[in-house]
Amino acid sequence: THTYTEAEILRVARFAFELARTRRNHVTSVDKGNVMESGAMWREIVTELHRAEFADVALEHMLADNCGMQLSRAPRRFD
Repeated sequence: THTYTEAEILRVARFAFELARTRRNHVTSVDKGNVMESGAMWREIVTELHRAEFADVALEHMLADNCGMQLSRAPRRFD
């Protein structure tokens, strides 16, 4: 089992956005929102943080299964 809290999601997402500003200015948020409530919550919280504080950073959401495929097909797409 695992537990996500809003504070923990914000901590991780904020770190990713701040790091992205020093790199390619792009964040891919990966979740399992298609099968887990916590994944949907993750996406919602990350999207709101992006709007509120990091609109200058490109954000895309990707389902975990698709991310695995994309990593094997085009690893340079990810930082």
